[in-house]
Amino acid sequence: MVLPAALTALALLLGYTSAADPPADFPGDETPYRVIPTGTVGPDNAMGTYLYGYNGCNEFFGKGAKGKIDDAYYDAWLITNTAGVASNIDWNNAAALEFLGAPGLNQGKQGQIQAVLKNVATMIYSYENPFQHYIKVRCDDPRKKCQKRPDQDRCLPKKPDPGEAPKPKPTPLAYSMNSDPDSKGVPMINFCEGFFNRHSLADAITYGKALASPNNLKLAMFDNRAQTFLHEMLHLDLAADSSADDTPNPRVDDLTIDFKTGKKDRFD
Repeated sequence: MVLPAALTALALLLGYTSAADPPADFPGDETPYRVIPTGTVGPDNAMGTYLYGYNGCNEFFGKGAKGKIDDAYYDAWLITNTAGVASNIDWNNAAALEFLGAPGLNQGKQGQIQAVLKNVATMIYSYENPFQHYIKVRCDDPRKKCQKRPDQDRCLPKKPDPGEAPKPKPTPLAYSMNSDPDSKGVPMINFCEGFFNRHSLADAITYGKALASPNNLKLAMFDNRAQTFLHEMLHLDLAADSSADDTPNPRVDDLTIDFKTGKKDRFD
């Protein structure tokens, strides 16, 4: 038939003109994912990301490090590809209130939030996707952000008083960049030690549900590696720069909030 042939030609043309070429340091012989990628391209995997590199991961964090990252990648997709996340968010739902804030405060951005989650829900790898997007995975900490550092005010740094030990600054679980330091233009996610110490998504659900009330109702009790992977994806333009209209979404920086209860307790 003429129509299917025309659609096939159009798809090939779009793939030729729009698909990202493999990065210069892409080896092309990556070990297959532990997760099972989809075999055909469609709306459910339109973004089509491909992880590669894994620089230093198994070397620094053991032979299972790559598998933990791959599982987190797949589970992050599962989170966003869930009813009520990829579409039709119930902004008054308890989970939405805790994760996205009160609907009265985010009402003007709800279209953009929904568009971003809908986009990330299509990130799973496909063998045949002509729109493949490459993400470089690292554990070798090219920006040295995984190392513990004194907690300094970036605007007004000061030397610690003699005899006073510098207070360690919490290290991130991971961090991401829209352009890898060694592969210009290629998005990058670097995973730090804390990422590998977290539960998998399945184990976090089992752990959290077994807690006594009210702890079993707190999202913080369900922290997991997939959550961290999804968090870093949302920092990348590839995932986050997708809005309901033609207005680009602003890039989002992480904030550290300090607060005190009583005189001694302090939480970051």
